[in-house]
Amino acid sequence: VIRVTEQEARSRFVSVALSYAGMQKGTPLHHYLIDQYNKIRPLPRAYEVSYTDDYCAAFVSSCAYQSGMTSIIFPECGCEEMIKLYQRAGRWHEEDDYRPKYGDLFFYDWQDTGAGDDTGWADHVAVVIAVDDNGFDTVEGNTGGGQVLQRRRSHDERYARGFAAPDYSAYAAACNAANKDQQPSYAVEAIAWAKKNGISDGKDPNAYATRAQLITMLYRYHNKFKEE
Repeated sequence: VIRVTEQEARSRFVSVALSYAGMQKGTPLHHYLIDQYNKIRPLPRAYEVSYTDDYCAAFVSSCAYQSGMTSIIFPECGCEEMIKLYQRAGRWHEEDDYRPKYGDLFFYDWQDTGAGDDTGWADHVAVVIAVDDNGFDTVEGNTGGGQVLQRRRSHDERYARGFAAPDYSAYAAACNAANKDQQPSYAVEAIAWAKKNGISDGKDPNAYATRAQLITMLYRYHNKFKEE
């Protein structure tokens, strides 16, 4: 069974977002991105995004849909409504000292005056793709004339509305729980054979074996087939 880590979950989403870097609004790839968003069910607010709409939030949501992560990266076509979803889930950060993580979402307010904690209307959203001591990098849709572009931002970014922190740990745990009893075809056959021949009891094949258990299985195998 392939185990999913939190970092792998973050990378899955970020990789999809980065695959659109350089995309221009109005191109076939842009249409594909929007078409994927419109496949989300239930469709947020029952609104089908058009090819002419602003699409920064739809970009994030479409990437979430394509990576199979809409359970933790909440789909929306509007930034402010998206923020509300993270606030309800307790995954919203607007404190000034918050440092984003790889895979977080960064929200902008272009009307931010820079005085005090900004609680204004969010105008734009981006995906955080790298973080260091000096700032962070993003990939964002509907920017620079309608493109998907990578940007560099500082930790004291003036127009920062806040950050959403999808629960990648919960996603990884759910994936691993769902896959717990799923085995590759060759393992299924081997587990059945070992149980049939008394080599192993077949219980929890994903559990690690102690040295004593391994030696016992080898001993059983030896006794079972030593005369053959």
